[in-house]
Amino acid sequence: MTKLDYKLSAEDIEVLKSMVKDRKPQVAIIELEKAEMKANIVHTYDYVKSGVQVNEHNHEIADGKSTFDCLKEILCEASSRYHTYPCVVVMNHITTDKHSGSVRDDIVAMKWSPDDCTDRTAKMIYSSAWGAVKDVLSSAINVSINNMLEFNDWDDVCDKLAPKK
Repeated sequence: MTKLDYKLSAEDIEVLKSMVKDRKPQVAIIELEKAEMKANIVHTYDYVKSGVQVNEHNHEIADGKSTFDCLKEILCEASSRYHTYPCVVVMNHITTDKHSGSVRDDIVAMKWSPDDCTDRTAKMIYSSAWGAVKDVLSSAINVSINNMLEFNDWDDVCDKLAPKK
């Protein structure tokens, strides 16, 4: 099988670098375009700063919600495209240590390929291209290989990323 060598545009790489630099709660959704072998950020979720235009691609994370809450809405709500369609998610995952109370943030990249995906071709493409996407994220924004995860259902996400109580 031919290696699927997906690339991000320079503009999208800058968006991801900004996520790393800003260290704020943010989520970016990346979709793969089959025909052009491109990976594109199609949505971003952010605590919107004054002067930033909210539009169909740039969304606001509601006050009092975490990136984990935002992720659950994106992946689990029946009205969301990603409820039944694969994507790559990059997020600044912020957690609080339950013992020390210290706050930690990590850039996490995940391949979401839901078990009930209705487009089997898309699911196969995301699986085949995951290695190339990981290479791009690793070289562009230094995402640790330990922070590149694969999920098929919300329980998988909770096991790895849910805030500890």
